[in-house]
Amino acid sequence: MLLFLIPSAVFARDLSEYPCTVFSYDVCFRLPTGTHANYSVPADFDVYTLSKGGASFATIYIGDAAQPSTSADAPVVKKTKYGTISIHAGDSSSSKGMVDIYIVPNAKDASTVHISADSAAADDEVLRELLSSFRPCVPIKAGGQKCPVNDVWSRELVQAIQ
Repeated sequence: MLLFLIPSAVFARDLSEYPCTVFSYDVCFRLPTGTHANYSVPADFDVYTLSKGGASFATIYIGDAAQPSTSADAPVVKKTKYGTISIHAGDSSSSKGMVDIYIVPNAKDASTVHISADSAAADDEVLRELLSSFRPCVPIKAGGQKCPVNDVWSRELVQAIQ
């Protein structure tokens, strides 16, 4: 019997061309196949806890008071057309194994997006699929929002965990 071991990155789908399934005022994303989102509004912010097979793999906070990262490492910061992405890989004793990603949109009064995941999950294809789908949204005067497929944050986000 011949067995080939192929890295999981090969199997992660790029969801940037697919429509979003989860919408917030300033951002949208698509849930990867087989995942589940628990949504709560504890105060004036949104929290999504994402899981697959009953195990949580990421938490997404959307609001104006994101928790600062406790990582001792300097963040990797990337400027994009629609905002700034800051990636913190945890290595201090209090945040060991955590990856914190902050998206600060350029739009006035836009909420900060804080994606927090365990580094074990960061190696998982489901997290790469999730990150490949994030895109900014802008409100339109007629109601609703526009979330362009082009200029998504996916490339920068997926690169952050590789």
